[in-house]
Amino acid sequence: PEERMMFGRVVYIPIKCELGNVLPGGATLVVPDMELARDIHEHFDIPLRSAEAIAIALECGGRVFLSDRKAYEVAVKLGLDAILITP
Repeated sequence: PEERMMFGRVVYIPIKCELGNVLPGGATLVVPDMELARDIHEHFDIPLRSAEAIAIALECGGRVFLSDRKAYEVAVKLGLDAILITP
């Protein structure tokens, strides 16, 4: 995907993510590898959207932000730089 820089970092956003009418500057919409995402979803029993974010992080590199604790733990086990977002 085309890369745009935001504060010195590329920001990848799953294509299905609801962002409203404004795309943050420097963001790149990407389509996750759905086969990989489904495998992660089924193997680790985490939400599909979280699995899609993890698949993107595995493919593109970088940090992944997750709101599901179990998905966060999976991302860390897979060696990703993961951030748990708590409400």
